[in-house]
Amino acid sequence: MLTVQQAANFLKTSEKSIRRYIKAGRLRARLVNGAKGEEYRIEEKNLNQMKKPERGRKPYQKNKAIPVRPTLPAASSMPRPIKEIMAESPPPIAKRNEETVIDYRSLYHNLFIQYEQALIMIGSLEAQLTSLNKALAIQNEYASPIPHWGKQDPDTSLDGTIDLPDRETLEEGSEQTF
Repeated sequence: MLTVQQAANFLKTSEKSIRRYIKAGRLRARLVNGAKGEEYRIEEKNLNQMKKPERGRKPYQKNKAIPVRPTLPAASSMPRPIKEIMAESPPPIAKRNEETVIDYRSLYHNLFIQYEQALIMIGSLEAQLTSLNKALAIQNEYASPIPHWGKQDPDTSLDGTIDLPDRETLEEGSEQTF
């Protein structure tokens, strides 16, 4: 069982990396009561699994013999003369795949439907905008620069007294209620 520092020296990494490996679950360790409290102890067999390969070698590579290549390629793989190749007729052009055409048509159809829906949405939004602009214009037309609390009733005079009808109009028989 090795300490974190010994494991770091063994793997040639830092102690922080060893602790990170332990927390991530890449390296198995045990918690043991040590001189400074709880400390991690790591078994050497777990460290051997984490050991990096030597420089330039991948862990899955083993010493394999390199296959010997023949010095001359086989006659079947030799390139043919250009005159022979040019004398042959070109291969026929393959027919278009009907499924591909159908797929493109359906994609085009779907895009066209989405385009029409977008145009309808734009038209309805424009109609809403024009109606709101008209309503705002009407509201501004009837809006008064004097606030409602500053407006005077038609029955009151400028000094705030109520205008009463003359006696002559009352005597004539016109009935008015106050």
